[in-house]
Amino acid sequence: MKQIPKKIITMLFVVFFVCSMPIEKREKKIALKFGHRGASFDAPENTLASVRKAFELGADGVEIDVQMTADKKVVVLHDDTLKRTATYTHDLKEKTGMSREMFEKIVNTPICQLNYDEFKYIDVGLWKGKVWSKERVPTLDEVLRIVFFAKKPGKKVQIEIKGKNLAIIPELKKILFRYPKSTFAASVMLIGFDFETMEVAKKEIADCCVLLLRELKQIPMLNDVKKSIDEMVTAGLDGLGFEANQKLVSQEIVERVHQKSKIIGVWVYPEQDTWENLEYFQKLGVDFITTNLPPQAVKGRISVPLNSGM
Repeated sequence: MKQIPKKIITMLFVVFFVCSMPIEKREKKIALKFGHRGASFDAPENTLASVRKAFELGADGVEIDVQMTADKKVVVLHDDTLKRTATYTHDLKEKTGMSREMFEKIVNTPICQLNYDEFKYIDVGLWKGKVWSKERVPTLDEVLRIVFFAKKPGKKVQIEIKGKNLAIIPELKKILFRYPKSTFAASVMLIGFDFETMEVAKKEIADCCVLLLRELKQIPMLNDVKKSIDEMVTAGLDGLGFEANQKLVSQEIVERVHQKSKIIGVWVYPEQDTWENLEYFQKLGVDFITTNLPPQAVKGRISVPLNSGM
């Protein structure tokens, strides 16, 4: 039997990933809506509660950030440290005996220098409100179980690898390969800003959709945008995710990416998270929009300011 060319397999996968929504939606070219760090407008970012809330609100998927601990646990966290989102609580002291001084030391230490057990009981939800107390830093595996076994099938997850991090890729591969290939291949996007990291990720986890992220400060000129598209194609990646800046993404750029059978989507900085801006990109025909706002309640709302973007 003649072997199917790898290029054809990749094209079929990309089409499947983007078009796995109901046919009536595809005909209307409705972009997939991803909750940025979960439902981060309403719930504490990058927590299990935030992931569940995004799906409750009708999101097609969630975007999360991953980092690796000193003992090689892949955890869901945006910042290098816990300082911004962690709160010292009486429950923590009662459960672990951790002093405030030790807490301060831990939350100011880079996650990559900590073992998971050192911080797994620290509260990262209380800063958002009492209703979210007792939320912890989840592992990637915990998030994947929610995505893969959601009540409504077909949910997806964008996993952002923070910065240049080649060491995390073998651990990501181990985690994903605990599940059937058909499950993670249809549900997982690996995304990131570092070109080398994403190129290696695609080579090592070829069954996953892998996207390169770009923002305005990286590519201020139109020719630089086109160069990014060419680099993405040459590296064998599956698409691009751009900052939701109208100077970056035009109808021409969307069509250029689609002509190469690749995916294109946008993600927001807080000031860009408005109904008018998201509607602009929806009309361009992008494949996904990553927003802090619930898809069913986006009109007229501005997101809670975050300390950083993706």
